[in-house]
Amino acid sequence: LPLVKLAFQSFDSDYDEINEGFSDDNFSIATVNGVDVGFIFTNVLDTFRPGEEILWVSKLAVRHDIQASGIGGRLLAACKATKWLGCTTQNPALVRLFQSQCTGVYPIDASYAQFPELLEYAKSRVDACSTSDSHGLVAGLFGEQLGTFDKKLEFNQLHSVLETLGFQFQRGDALVLIGDRRPQAA
Repeated sequence: LPLVKLAFQSFDSDYDEINEGFSDDNFSIATVNGVDVGFIFTNVLDTFRPGEEILWVSKLAVRHDIQASGIGGRLLAACKATKWLGCTTQNPALVRLFQSQCTGVYPIDASYAQFPELLEYAKSRVDACSTSDSHGLVAGLFGEQLGTFDKKLEFNQLHSVLETLGFQFQRGDALVLIGDRRPQAA
C-alpha cells in the first residue's frame, strides 16, 4: 500500500494530528506536518456483556523513531470508546501502550483464570485467537518473530511473564491481550 509506505518516511517534527480525511470507523492515519507516520485498523466486536463492547486492534503501527511519543494513544483515542481493548501481538511496545490505556491487561497484569469467559469470547469471535491456550498464548501465530524488540528495563516484567507462559518470539508466538479500557476524556 502506498499509504502504508508513506507512514515510514523521514520527518523532523512533533505530532500534528489524526488525519481525519483518511479516518473511518475502522481505519485512521496519524500525520506529522502532512506526512503519515502511523495507522490503526480496528473492529468493534459485538457486545461481550450488555454495554461492554471490545475494540479489537487488528493492526497498529507507528514509525519506530517516534514510538512512545503519544501517537499510538492518540490513534486509539480516535477510535470508538469501548469498555474493552483487545489484540493479538508479540510487540512489547504494544503491550506497554495497552497498559497505558487500560486499568489492567490480561494476561500481563492478571491471569485469564480470573476471567476465563473474556478469553473464550475473544476465541469465539477472532480467528487469530481461536487456537489460544488458557493463558492467551497463540503458538506460532505469525510464523516468525516480526521485529527486533529491545529488552529495556520497562519490559523486564513482560519478559518474565512471557517466559513463564513458554512464549517464544522466534517461533512467532503471540499473546491475546484484552484490557479493561480507561474511560476516554471528553
